[in-house]
Amino acid sequence: MPVHIMSLVTQLGSQQKLLSEFIRELYPEKSDKWFNQYLRRQSLKDAIHHEFPSSEEFIETAISVSKQAIAQAGLTERDIDAIYVATTGHTEKYFFPDASRFVTFALGDDKACLNVGKGCAGGLQALTTGYHHALARKKPVLVVAGDSTHIGLKERNEKLFFSEGIAAIVLGEGNGPLIVSSQHRASKVERKENLLDGYIQNLLDGGDGFFHMRDDEAYRWACRLVWPQIVELVSKEVTDRAYLIPHQSAGKTLDALAHQNDIALDRFYREGFRAITNTSVASTFFGLQDVLRRKLQGNHKEVLLFSYGAGPIVAATHLRLE
Repeated sequence: MPVHIMSLVTQLGSQQKLLSEFIRELYPEKSDKWFNQYLRRQSLKDAIHHEFPSSEEFIETAISVSKQAIAQAGLTERDIDAIYVATTGHTEKYFFPDASRFVTFALGDDKACLNVGKGCAGGLQALTTGYHHALARKKPVLVVAGDSTHIGLKERNEKLFFSEGIAAIVLGEGNGPLIVSSQHRASKVERKENLLDGYIQNLLDGGDGFFHMRDDEAYRWACRLVWPQIVELVSKEVTDRAYLIPHQSAGKTLDALAHQNDIALDRFYREGFRAITNTSVASTFFGLQDVLRRKLQGNHKEVLLFSYGAGPIVAATHLRLE
């Protein structure tokens, strides 16, 4: 049975403000020079930050977009065979039971459900898992990707802002982009750049429990280590001809990725990243929706979604637009 993306629905958090104002609140001790350089480097001066103010709103929104996606696919909730929910791992009070269970309760508790948390690559990992489930069972599957709220570090007045949007996707037999292949795997990383080592060392040193990656480290890792593994997942023939939709990489990352791998910049989706800012696990789906709506892929009949997470995980989904 060919598996298609039958429907795709997205929604941003209800609270909105300029991202520049939000960053000012996070780092009040920083100088004006640092602040202006940060915004200019990230091309985020006019970007809008969206927020789900509570885990309750996250769950309610996840259920709402899921129901919309099911209806848009022409199905009922009883038709869905399984639900895969991806977050970057933080669902506040909904750690156990996790977010997938609450979505499943609302749609019928007779379905298999799984919460996937693999950093930014979790969305495509959930899509991959759902794709293979739909292939094997020949029944529709629901994939939900998003995050519930900010991770707050009160003693440092700092937050990691991964909470801005949710996407719901129905996979099955029907119309819409055809999934040619979808894969994910543990990333190969060099010992000196092993993110897991850095995370563990952070804990041993009495740190805050998060591994902090500098911009230059992220760019180098994405360009030199991740892209060759994406090529291995789907083949060079596909990466040479498909329109490319990464998760919300900053413009600087894409510039470096294109330059170091001899890829034309117009083959990358980049138009909407300032609007969706940091939707994390959902960002490839926000990008795909924008591409389909505005036909931004040009003459390309194939699209490649790819992502890498601080798991570290790499994931890629190859689509054929029909």
